[in-house]
Amino acid sequence: MSLLDKSAILAAGDLPTEEIHVPEWGGTVRLRGLSGAERSRLEATMIASKGQSVNVRTEALRTLRERLLALCLVDANDNRLFTDDEISELGRKSGAVLQRLFERAQQLSGMGQDDAEEMTGESAGGPSEGSASA
Repeated sequence: MSLLDKSAILAAGDLPTEEIHVPEWGGTVRLRGLSGAERSRLEATMIASKGQSVNVRTEALRTLRERLLALCLVDANDNRLFTDDEISELGRKSGAVLQRLFERAQQLSGMGQDDAEEMTGESAGGPSEGSASA
C-alpha cells in the first residue's frame, strides 16, 4: 500500500451516496453523506444554540431532521435539491418519510444516535431514576 499525498487525498471521491425508493413520494431520492465542513456547520449550529434562549434552541432542535436532509438530498450531479431557505417546505412532508431518510443520512454521514444526542444536549432515555419527574 502506498502512502497518499495531499493531491491524492483531495482527489478521492469519498462522499457516499445511496438511492432510496420512497413509495409515498412516488419515486427514488438520492442521499449523499455530509462533507466534513457540512457536518461541522450543522453541529456548530446545534451547539451554539445551547447558550441561547429556549425558543431559539427549540427551533434548532425542531428543524434538525429537515436541515440534515436539506444538506443530504441531492440530484444526479450531487447538487443540493433544497436550499437553507426551503427547509420549512421540506418539513411539511411526512414525518415518517423524513425520519427514515434522516436515519439513513445520519449513517451515510458517519453520525449515530449518540452524535445527534450530543448536538442537541438530549439523551435517549427518560428521566433518571432519581428524578422527581413523572
